[in-house]
Amino acid sequence: MRTIEKRSGSWSPGLDDTERATLLAVACDTLRWSAQGRRTPFDWAGYALTDRLTTPCATFVTYRNGGRLRGCMGTLEADEPMAESVHRSAANAACDSRFRFEPILERELPAIRTSVSLLSRREAIASPKAFRPGEHGIWLSKHGRGAVYLPEVAPEQGWHAEQTLSSLCEKAGLGPDEWREGASLAIFYSVVVSEAEPEV
Repeated sequence: MRTIEKRSGSWSPGLDDTERATLLAVACDTLRWSAQGRRTPFDWAGYALTDRLTTPCATFVTYRNGGRLRGCMGTLEADEPMAESVHRSAANAACDSRFRFEPILERELPAIRTSVSLLSRREAIASPKAFRPGEHGIWLSKHGRGAVYLPEVAPEQGWHAEQTLSSLCEKAGLGPDEWREGASLAIFYSVVVSEAEPEV
């Protein structure tokens, strides 16, 4: 499997193409395992887990069908080895609560496109002015509510910084201007791994 890697900034976990392909295989196999009912424990045999793939890393996994979002879940905490984190994120994305009445079905699998986001550690920022859409992912917390956007969200939606922060507040169940004062903000970078398009 040929892979491509898209960095939002300068940060990278330093994976080679084989390691990236392994992570994508874990995410794809986890989706198949989930769609088939998770009847047996996930089988880790056959994956070449290098030192880099067992280094703790926060991850997200996204599934799309024809450009339509079918699941996107993950964690901001680097508290599991990278490959295991991808498996957990993939299992959660396969049954994303936003699609609880429309789970990904086994017949959909050939059409599903999978991407894996590897995240740097969060860095608190003192001012919203430090947030650069497209380069940074953004995490917000206020009054016990929180939400996050990956770096690619703002460019996909055509949002500038203020629009991104307002939408993030609404996602967290807050008023659209509550990022302006008293909110905790943190930024992070991502590396998105996906399968390369077939050569023609």
